[in-house]
Amino acid sequence: MATIDEITLAIAAVVADASHVSIEELLGPDASRPADPYSTVAASELWAPVKLRLLSGVSDNPDVSYEERLILANSLVSAADGAAEKLVGSVVKKPGLDPLGRQHLDSTPPDFFNVLNADIKSHVLIDVPWCDASMEEVGGTPALSIRTTLESRRPVQEFERMINPLQWTTCPLENSFFRSMVPVAPPPRVNLSPPDNGWKQTITETVDFSFGLQLFECVTDLAFLYYSPPPPPDITMSIGATYSLERSRDGKILVDRGYLLGEQGSDGIARVQTLKQVWFTDGNAPVPTVCPAWNLMTLALMYACR
Repeated sequence: MATIDEITLAIAAVVADASHVSIEELLGPDASRPADPYSTVAASELWAPVKLRLLSGVSDNPDVSYEERLILANSLVSAADGAAEKLVGSVVKKPGLDPLGRQHLDSTPPDFFNVLNADIKSHVLIDVPWCDASMEEVGGTPALSIRTTLESRRPVQEFERMINPLQWTTCPLENSFFRSMVPVAPPPRVNLSPPDNGWKQTITETVDFSFGLQLFECVTDLAFLYYSPPPPPDITMSIGATYSLERSRDGKILVDRGYLLGEQGSDGIARVQTLKQVWFTDGNAPVPTVCPAWNLMTLALMYACR
């Protein structure tokens, strides 16, 4: 059985294929592509809609063989009557549509829909996370600013582990990136006063940008605020977290701040918005290369950590 780091590396390889970049460009020059990543991802417990999104993502990459796509597709069907082949030929990669070409759950399903994984039939991603990357100035320092928005039929409560920083290390995939989150004391944690619900605290965060390969780790003290405020009229529930850099313990990061906000709309759609502003002392990614890989990695983190 593949270990979690092997699974994470295999997912990264497929994400790289879907983003039309090399795994070295995604994880760093010391990373190497694993053997047969598609079989590893297919055999993993990665949530079926994420596998489907990855299958859609590689559909326009001529370097990914039909056999590799078929391996992934076979993990998403319950019959061997040609459904996997139909799935490979049916997935789409278009803005505003899920991989099966649906905009909402009431859209007409494909004729092989009954043999698809149950989670694919009952969930739909209205769109792959929308992403915008640009350069902005933060306190006089240039920084890469990345904004994403994702909409889902899943209730916003299911994203709580992704939004609450104290739970970032509890997900088998997410903890390959967030290696540790250790509260700093003093000062002690401060609980928010009603009607808000939440807390604020400084946390020492250790992250591995090579997702478990320990090729590029950073250690920072970040001031976190986690909260669940009273929602406005058109929102039934809201949870969020903000963070800002207090100290880079290894001197690798100059800017690190942002937020995660999940809102449950009265229309039944959960919307998760994120902002990440970051700048390293060395090795910053060019703006045009950020969003393709960031979209799919964000998607995998959001939907694998359930």
